[in-house]
Amino acid sequence: IDIAAGDCSALSSEVASYCDR
Repeated sequence: IDIAAGDCSALSSEVASYCDR
């Protein structure tokens, strides 16, 4: 999946590692 850094709007916790909250 292509996810941008900060695009954790409707993303799972597995993608949370990509987004820097």
